[in-house]
Amino acid sequence: MGALVEARDLKKYFPVKKGFRQMFKGAEFVKAVDGVSFALERGKVLVLAGESGSGKTTVARLVLRAIDPDAGSIMFEGNDVTRYEGSQLKHFRASVHMVYQDPYSSLSPRMKVMDIVMEPLTVHDRKSSKKEKEEKVLISLDEVRLAPEIAQRLPHMLSGGQRQRVAIARALVTKPALIVADEPVSMLDVSVRGEILELMHGLKAKHGISYIYITHDLSTARYVGDDIAVMNAGRIVETGPIDKVLLDPEHAYTQSLIAAIPDPDRGLY
Repeated sequence: MGALVEARDLKKYFPVKKGFRQMFKGAEFVKAVDGVSFALERGKVLVLAGESGSGKTTVARLVLRAIDPDAGSIMFEGNDVTRYEGSQLKHFRASVHMVYQDPYSSLSPRMKVMDIVMEPLTVHDRKSSKKEKEEKVLISLDEVRLAPEIAQRLPHMLSGGQRQRVAIARALVTKPALIVADEPVSMLDVSVRGEILELMHGLKAKHGISYIYITHDLSTARYVGDDIAVMNAGRIVETGPIDKVLLDPEHAYTQSLIAAIPDPDRGLY
C-alpha cells in the first residue's frame, strides 16, 4: 500500500525557563523530540509507546501540524506537510483528526452533541447545507453506536464511554485518512475500554483509517497495533512489528515497560 505518513528525523526543542534550569542540569532546551523517524502504512495502526514525558504526544502534535518542527519533515501522501500554509494546511487538517485522552475536558460542556460533532464540518465543509451536515453527524453517531437522540444532549448527560464515542464521531465525520488517538481509553472504566478499542478496530477495517495510537499501557498496545515505536527521552529506542517487539524485546527500556504490566499471568493479551 505504501506509507500514508512518514516522519523523517523530526526534532522539537523547548526552551527551559531560568528557574527550571537547575532541574534540567543547566540545559537551555528540553529535547522533547530528538531525531524521530517512522512510517505508517495506509489502513494500519502505529503504536507510539512510552512513559509520560517520553515525547510521544509532542510527536503527535507535530504530525497534526499543531506545532512546527525545528528540523525534519513529515510526509503525508507523498507531500511534505511542514511546508504547507494557508489553504493547503487547512485541506490537510481535514484529513487528520485527534481523539484526546480525557472525554470530560475535550468536549465543550455548553454545546449539544450535534454541534460538537458538526464542528469539523463547519470549518472544512462549505458546500453542504446545514441539513446535509446534520445528516452526516447522525451517520457518524450511528457508526460509533450512539442513538440519534444523543445528538440533542449535552456532554454532562453522557457517561464517559459515550463521551469518548462522541469524540470519535467528531474525528470521523470528515472521513479522515488518519486519526491520532492519545491515550483514548486510559481515563475510562475498565468495563468500557474493550468496547472503545473494538469500535476503533471496526472503523479501521470499514473505512481504511490509519491510526497513530499513543499509550503508556502495553497491555492494550498489542490488541490495537500493527507496528510499535517505543519512545524514551525524545527518541525511538525500538521499533518493529508489534508481536516481535513485545514478545521478544531487545532494548532494556522496552523490557522494563513490559515488566511493569500489572498482571503477568495474562501477559500482553
